[in-house]
Amino acid sequence: MKKIHGERIIPLAKIPVTTSATDSLTPVPAAVTNSVSHKSYTNLAEHLTNLNIILSKETNYKPNETDLKSASVTLLTTDMVAKNNACDTAESNVHATTNNRNTQLYANTDGLVDLAKTVKEYVASIYGFRSPQYKQVNRIRFTKSVHL
Repeated sequence: MKKIHGERIIPLAKIPVTTSATDSLTPVPAAVTNSVSHKSYTNLAEHLTNLNIILSKETNYKPNETDLKSASVTLLTTDMVAKNNACDTAESNVHATTNNRNTQLYANTDGLVDLAKTVKEYVASIYGFRSPQYKQVNRIRFTKSVHL
């Protein structure tokens, strides 16, 4: 249950904090610890599966509440895994689409930003920098904020 709640089995020792004026100027190094949260959806589903295995082996476990029975916990775990997999797939699609967009916008020589720069240079060479055509085209801003 501690894994599901994201608690440590053995609590960390607390570092005493001094309040004297001379000690307040010396920095206290932060304790280096590893995260033991285990509260991601994948970990929660795994913990529930393990808990359900333990409960199914326990012959005295017969709860009256429907949502605490082994079959309900199994359904909950299956539902969590399916939704987490769907979320992972959607996230992967978002990253692929973002990478595709960045390539189309910011790719060297054939990206939209470089193409716009080339068009502005062409309009300037044809009509001149002081022409209304160049001023109209030059108002459109393109910036290359993503490095591929």
